[in-house]
Amino acid sequence: MIVISYPLFKVLYMSNKRKFNLISTTQEEVSFLKSRKSLLSPISVDSNSNNNDINNLKYLRETTTYESKVFMASLSTQKPKSNNNNTSEDNQSTSSTPIWNAANTVAPFRPEKITLPLVLTPIEKKLFDLFKRTNVKNNLKTTIRVAGGWVRDKLMGKDNDDIDLALDDMTGAQYAKMVHDMVIEEDGGETVNNDGTKNVSRIGIIKANPDQSKHLETATMFIYGQELDFVNLRSETYTDNSRIPEMTFGTALNDASRRDFTINALFYNVNTDTVEDLTEHGISDLKEGILRTPLDPLTTFADDPLRILRAIKFASRYAFRLEERIINAVSVDEVRLGITTKCSQDRVGKELSSMLSCKRPVLTFRMIDELNLWPVVYGIYDKDFQKLVIYNGKKDEDGKNLIEFKPDLHFWINQFTLCVSYAKLLGWVWHSFSISENKVPWNMVSTWSNYNGVEELNGQKIPILRCKEIADTVKNQNNGNGVVAYGYGKKSNELKEKDLRKVLFLTVLALPFETLLYKKKNKQPKLIEYLLLNSLKATTKNLHNVQILLKCSLAFQSEAQKNYLNKIKNEGKSITRADIAFILNDAKSLWPYALDIAMIRDLIKINGWSILYNNDEINFFKNNSNDNNNNNNNETNSMKTTANEDKNNNNDGDNDNNNVKQIDEKLFNEFIKKYQLLYEYIENENIDCIWLDKPLMDGKVLMKQLDLKPGPAIRVMMEKMKRWQYNNPNGIMEECKAFLLSSNE
Repeated sequence: MIVISYPLFKVLYMSNKRKFNLISTTQEEVSFLKSRKSLLSPISVDSNSNNNDINNLKYLRETTTYESKVFMASLSTQKPKSNNNNTSEDNQSTSSTPIWNAANTVAPFRPEKITLPLVLTPIEKKLFDLFKRTNVKNNLKTTIRVAGGWVRDKLMGKDNDDIDLALDDMTGAQYAKMVHDMVIEEDGGETVNNDGTKNVSRIGIIKANPDQSKHLETATMFIYGQELDFVNLRSETYTDNSRIPEMTFGTALNDASRRDFTINALFYNVNTDTVEDLTEHGISDLKEGILRTPLDPLTTFADDPLRILRAIKFASRYAFRLEERIINAVSVDEVRLGITTKCSQDRVGKELSSMLSCKRPVLTFRMIDELNLWPVVYGIYDKDFQKLVIYNGKKDEDGKNLIEFKPDLHFWINQFTLCVSYAKLLGWVWHSFSISENKVPWNMVSTWSNYNGVEELNGQKIPILRCKEIADTVKNQNNGNGVVAYGYGKKSNELKEKDLRKVLFLTVLALPFETLLYKKKNKQPKLIEYLLLNSLKATTKNLHNVQILLKCSLAFQSEAQKNYLNKIKNEGKSITRADIAFILNDAKSLWPYALDIAMIRDLIKINGWSILYNNDEINFFKNNSNDNNNNNNNETNSMKTTANEDKNNNNDGDNDNNNVKQIDEKLFNEFIKKYQLLYEYIENENIDCIWLDKPLMDGKVLMKQLDLKPGPAIRVMMEKMKRWQYNNPNGIMEECKAFLLSSNE
């Protein structure tokens, strides 16, 4: 039985004292949290830096100080120093300041300009003219509005074919019927085009399904090849114990106010050809890159706590700021706990899936961590999870039975910390490959240190051309949107970049828990099976992909170390072509990413992230301010470390920022050399696509040549045959047969 105190902890930032008060359920937790360094330091770039590449980037993060019930260290820093030295703190009110100060900065994906009036495509204009004619013919005073993401994306200059129509005085089904009849009348029937499509399809009715977040009946149909959804404007009322609202007809303002964020509460009024910003913040927030709720966030999140995760999703997608009131609201235990009590784990998993597929999963990890949402994401408060019996591999004195492992608060915090550390390191590895044109960056620290907060906010682009088979596949696809890897199973199970990104960051989520087991009837499978399928709601295919990546990354780690010791230090045996080929054959086109996971495993072991965050030459998450009042706030600019690392720091007294363990450059250079040698070996041996080579003999031929009967021996001989073939790439079947016969004597 897992016993976890809720909340894990609260962090109260006292701006007048410039330090933290840590509040928790036990004194033990308080002491532990005080000793835990902050993993997520503030995002900022020195505005006085001589680095022209950084100065030329518009989207730099300024600093801000704010008073909040939770410290969002990943997204906040201290307020810029005022030019007026006499300015008092009392005059520096931050009650409405977003956690990323917009002064002299822009968000990475803040649109250069807002497009007004909207530029419609020919199909959109044709549709909207049709609606106007429908109103005239039927003597309607109905106002037709396009709602939600279509308006947001149009304003940002992006295409969006998801057109949701909201009606002010009738249901969607009623209006859709009139539009359908109008098209039939004008065309003289359901016209069939040359491509087999009709100008208008039949009307489909999607019944309200609150469990799937479909709160209203929706009419849907295709007109001129464009799918349209019709609903009425609504007002929502929520009960205390459900995220399912009671729906009534409402005004446009009611409808806008009940939406999640102001940027999603914009309307395009088809009747007047204008954009309506009824919350009075939607357009300005879009311009400034701020995520804000139309109502008080406490109300918005209490009504539907899942919107907390949606806030992270949109902030990660666009690198937008979270308004301070959102941070305050999420710090309220009842609001955060509402995700568990009101939202199914299926819905949580769906939102997480979307976050991991976006371009900035590392930003997602940072926000989840500092908003203390990992317990919700992993579902550890779920009643079924609480019943799990977990093992860490230790057995009783007789060595027969596993001993139950009861994770405490320290364990969970350490594992959640590792998740974020692994994620940041994976982004760092990919960046290093990217600036090296997808070749391995072996020019040591100079290449690896060219990384800063702006680069991370730019997103985590997967380096995909490190394998000939992958490169050829992508090259043959149109518009560069080809397959970047084949996952577990058949070759047709292709992974696009966003799917691969999700698989890799699911692997990151599994890494800290890979050694744990749990009781499942009379078996003890790995806990990651339960976490991925039941908590994170990953697919079975994704679970298999994660298992392959974990297995092969461990094998790569071992072989890289063995090869390094043999080549550089003349210790131990050398690796063989077959040793690496078997790993490549298991991973197939996922092998470069298994190597990425192996690399971040090693970087964690040598405290590899500290060179990113503590090297004086790197403008990454450092404090720009010289304000003497900020001297006590160094804790916000340091790394979190795991409990094991804290033990190894040998700190005397308080565990403050000055004692952050620095990376051993010798170990780091050994790490670089180790993986350089392994990549060179794979390239020199020409085995990067070894799994595509056909075996010299299949099972039937092998049995015939060696006069074997069906049984376990066949598998053993097939393994021997593959090893011989891998080690003898120019060998022929007769030579292999002779080897197998001699080895079987």
